[in-house]
Amino acid sequence: MNNSLLVLDLSIICKDVLAVKLDEKTWKLYAEAYENNEIGLYDFIIDLAKTHKGKTFEEMKKLANEIKPISGAYKFVEEVKKKGYDIAIITKDYSLLADRFKRILETQYAFGSIPFFYDGKHAGEMEYVMDEKGILNAIDSIKNHYNKIITIADDRAYKVLDKISEIIVYNGKDDIIKNTSYKHVDSSNILDLLKYL
Repeated sequence: MNNSLLVLDLSIICKDVLAVKLDEKTWKLYAEAYENNEIGLYDFIIDLAKTHKGKTFEEMKKLANEIKPISGAYKFVEEVKKKGYDIAIITKDYSLLADRFKRILETQYAFGSIPFFYDGKHAGEMEYVMDEKGILNAIDSIKNHYNKIITIADDRAYKVLDKISEIIVYNGKDDIIKNTSYKHVDSSNILDLLKYL
């Protein structure tokens, strides 16, 4: 175990794809409502879960397995480890996608929203939701093992973590975030993030 932890938003290494695999029009409606503060993150995730009611665990796993890391993700993770960091992948998306990326990228932790299955089918509900509270609880469960914690997230950085973590915003476009003291990395090359670690 290293002394430093990188909390990595899954969207940094897995662009424009979700395990929930909504059609683009539906996803845009949800995303815009969240961005415009019309729904909170908790409601956003709960509503996403409802769209998958009736799918089997195997169907959900198949969707997750179709999602690949972006170009440069393997190299980025390898270099982060060389710099002496453990890595925690976090996502508001399903935990089975976070677990897949933990496995293929060989990171130490993965946290995501946990869907509830009844009789082998998605109940359209969540057992555990990675909203702001869920994210904080996840990091609280491991933070005492580390002297230094850095979070990298895109756009809406997890402000809830800024009390226990330095924040780096990758390709952030939200004006509210731009007016913070967070570090901003506007390059589209994920490897450019390494100089901030």
